[in-house]
Amino acid sequence: MRFRFAVPLLLLALVRGSSGPDRADQIPVKPPGPEICNLLVTRDAASVIVTWSGGTPPFSIMRADGPCFGSANELTYLSEHVSGRRYVDRQALSAKRRFWYQVFDRNSAVYVFSISSGEPKEHDPRTIHPNAPDECGDQEWCGAKRRSPTTWP
Repeated sequence: MRFRFAVPLLLLALVRGSSGPDRADQIPVKPPGPEICNLLVTRDAASVIVTWSGGTPPFSIMRADGPCFGSANELTYLSEHVSGRRYVDRQALSAKRRFWYQVFDRNSAVYVFSISSGEPKEHDPRTIHPNAPDECGDQEWCGAKRRSPTTWP
């Protein structure tokens, strides 16, 4: 059994009771919002700090234990409701291993990570064990440059 997991979660609203002509041509098209840029991950004695510029709140923050999210052993959705351009991960350093971070907003690309039926029964629902090595979480752009998941120096 395989599951599909999409990030960020996008919902499609369906209009009920519309019997008129196709209304798709009447929906105003907005230009994409500002891109998320300057993704920076630093650490201090107690936590990991993720900062960025641009984008449109709310922001979603993801953390993986490898630079390619789709082939990481552990991929965790830390928050989906960050209103500012700073996130503090207080649990990262206690794991005593390196993590990579990525930030998404409503204008971000949709990522689909495959997971197998081997997912542990007792686990944090925000953490998955992906099996999608071609989906590295690097489809985001800042200007003409790809924005890859970032770790601290």
